[in-house]
Amino acid sequence: MSLLTDLINLDLSDITEKIIAEYIW
Repeated sequence: MSLLTDLINLDLSDITEKIIAEYIW
């Protein structure tokens, strides 16, 4: 479970970073 949550957290952080980057650009 911890691995799954870690992967999900990583995916969410990556997605949010991409969204923020696109929003800034």
